[in-house]
Amino acid sequence: MKKKSFLKSEQILFVFFSILFISISNLNAQGVEADFLLYSPSPVVTGMGGAGTAIPIDDPYNFFYNPAQLGLRDTNTNISFGIYPSSVNLSATNTKILFDNYAINGGYDFSKLLGGFPLSVGVGFLYQGIDYGEFTRTHESGQVSGTVHPYEKSATFSLGFGFNYLIKLSGGISYKLIWSEVPKIPGLYPYDSESMKGNADAFDLGILAEVPIITKMNLGENLNFSFSASAGYTFANWGGDMVYKTSNTIHGDPIARTARLGYGLRAGIDYKYKETDFKLIQIDWTSEANDLLVENVEKINQADTIYMSDYKSSPLGNINFLDNVILLKNTSTSAINRHGVKFSVFETADISFGRYAMPRSFNKSIGSTLGFSISTKGVFKFLAQEIKNEIIDFIAKHISIQYSYSRIKFDKSYYLNNIIIQYLDQKYNAIYLDISDL
Repeated sequence: MKKKSFLKSEQILFVFFSILFISISNLNAQGVEADFLLYSPSPVVTGMGGAGTAIPIDDPYNFFYNPAQLGLRDTNTNISFGIYPSSVNLSATNTKILFDNYAINGGYDFSKLLGGFPLSVGVGFLYQGIDYGEFTRTHESGQVSGTVHPYEKSATFSLGFGFNYLIKLSGGISYKLIWSEVPKIPGLYPYDSESMKGNADAFDLGILAEVPIITKMNLGENLNFSFSASAGYTFANWGGDMVYKTSNTIHGDPIARTARLGYGLRAGIDYKYKETDFKLIQIDWTSEANDLLVENVEKINQADTIYMSDYKSSPLGNINFLDNVILLKNTSTSAINRHGVKFSVFETADISFGRYAMPRSFNKSIGSTLGFSISTKGVFKFLAQEIKNEIIDFIAKHISIQYSYSRIKFDKSYYLNNIIIQYLDQKYNAIYLDISDL
């Protein structure tokens, strides 16, 4: 990677504050570390406004939003893999800040092995990383004093359990290992090295329930209508501080602990063509509120008043379910609303739209999202009915490949320490491989 030079600490601040403001969830906090854990990795969910906590999602990244997603399965066995074909550039400057993710999850329905007891279990792994590039540190005299290659990354291991009796109920847990290396910023941190390396670990806890309201309403020959509602909650990034160590200093800041609460609605029309059932049309709607569970608290230190970051005591933070989730309002200075809708056709294509609503203390900026996906699933199911071929039949039953794309942009800029923070028109894309019922 091409090396870059910077002479002043303000340039470092510009790079890091530009990335800081991409994640809207952390705008009202100070001293929050590992805020990249708030960035939506799935193009499918990002297209729906980043709301993935409270509606079942067939996506390899689904447990990032709620580990309980791993417990809800419509097939006996399932393995899903997702990867970015190219990195996402998160920078608001000419400096590249690259965001990468890959995820794999799998599960099994144990009901046949347990005499009909409706238990399913899923596991998942997610890697997330941000590469800030390599910088050459120079003195004002022009003498090179060293280089630093800042990064942030995490590895997430998840487990989910699901029960399907009258309603679908699932719970899940994730464990995260988090690493970070950031430059020393003169005047802000009195450290004696060119960079600071930190680490932390954290847990996610989640619950998700789906209630079938209409399971099968006949609309005519070979057509059936279904409707369900769901609700979910995630307590994300529960753990200790991100601890940075140098030769003579230890410094810690809270990580991005977050509460997510929401609901979802799903309506669909199934069509039976010859011997196969197709999801002809499916419409998903979901709304959720997120609150960063970190706040500035006032503390007295030797007669001086100082403000430090600390965790909120409530597991919901400032979320108001009626206002922030149902009515899509921003009545809190910290809770934000995310909502979106997705239209799927013939198990082949979908398009989604979503909105981020900013806290009122940040000028009520609105972020809009757009996404679409193309899948081989519906095409091969149709071909299997028209062409009697063992290979096509096997692919139709067990394998699908999907390409997903999403785009997110905000409509306002902000000032931070006299620096203009400009939201970019960012594009995400991923390729998915799904293997089922083997």
